[in-house]
Amino acid sequence: MLRSLICLPLLFLFALAPLDVSDTDALLEKVDDRVTVEGMVEHAAWSRSGKVMNIRFKDVGEKGFMAALFERQREKFDEAFDGDVAKAIAGRRVRITGKLVLYGGHIEELKGRPEIILRDPDQLEIVKPDSPTSRPADDEEEPDAPSTQPSETEGTKKGLKLNNESDQ
Repeated sequence: MLRSLICLPLLFLFALAPLDVSDTDALLEKVDDRVTVEGMVEHAAWSRSGKVMNIRFKDVGEKGFMAALFERQREKFDEAFDGDVAKAIAGRRVRITGKLVLYGGHIEELKGRPEIILRDPDQLEIVKPDSPTSRPADDEEEPDAPSTQPSETEGTKKGLKLNNESDQ
């Protein structure tokens, strides 16, 4: 009984962990389920017609995950993301939650790709670098370690001479 009580929260935690957008096999197993995915946005732009914004991710391959947002939701997404959702997420690590489906639109080469259609801004989150579940991509830099050098104001407060101060 005690083991079950300990394992249950762990199972719940792992069930909430986002799927990596580059794990196409795992995503295909979850088609028609509500999932959360996480990945680095490679390209986010509105189509020439302005009817759809396609969101493409790094390291997903030709048959990998993508997301889409249609023009009827554009205003509320732009409002939620400082006036321009495409600009806000381009090059950023995001987390997307929604029903995972297979693309069935007009573009033949995209058919069968796993995707989430965004309908509400709450489905889209920009992941902060210090988020506990975020995983830096191989090409992402780790945040800089805090400096051990005193800042200019700290140095002045402590009566320390800073390297960039000249002797007078």
